[in-house]
Amino acid sequence: MRLSKLFKNAPTVNVSGLCFDSRKVKKDNVYFCLPGLTFDGHDFIDSAIENGAICVVHSKEIQHKKDGVIYIRVHDVNEAMNQCARIFYGKPSDKMTMYGITGTNGKSTIANIIRSILDPIEPCGYIGTIAIEYGDVKLMPDLTTPDALFLQSKLSDMVNAGMKACALEVSSHGLSQGRVNGINFNVAIFTNFT
Repeated sequence: MRLSKLFKNAPTVNVSGLCFDSRKVKKDNVYFCLPGLTFDGHDFIDSAIENGAICVVHSKEIQHKKDGVIYIRVHDVNEAMNQCARIFYGKPSDKMTMYGITGTNGKSTIANIIRSILDPIEPCGYIGTIAIEYGDVKLMPDLTTPDALFLQSKLSDMVNAGMKACALEVSSHGLSQGRVNGINFNVAIFTNFT
């Protein structure tokens, strides 16, 4: 995909992927400098570039910029990453009926009930605490609500596998970290708060 499709006024270079972990960056990736609780992605820009990043999306001033690398400064790197992932993976949540379930208890139960009811009528995927499931695919999740890049990638896989709906558990942590900001929900379900 061309970088100009992800950012207005960006050069029309091709990008091969999106990444926020400098250790996992591959050739021609866009690297997002996410600030974290322990580490700041800005501290690993050189490592990301050494691993092949063609573009660095940052929010802090960068003193030493390298030739041949595109730098895009934004106000909120996480929000930029969410929107880029949405576009890069073809806006998958726009192509399915999205059910977001949040609350202290009952997310997994309700998400699986939705999937059980819908799946015989229209293929429905599930992403949550128990698993990531769609069609014949069953994967073990790392988090209840994965990061935006992984989430958009899996939603895209679901669309490609013929899913028409997805029941997605949305943890309070996932909400506060903006992991689902790039998802177009059709239905929001709040279970409880304790």
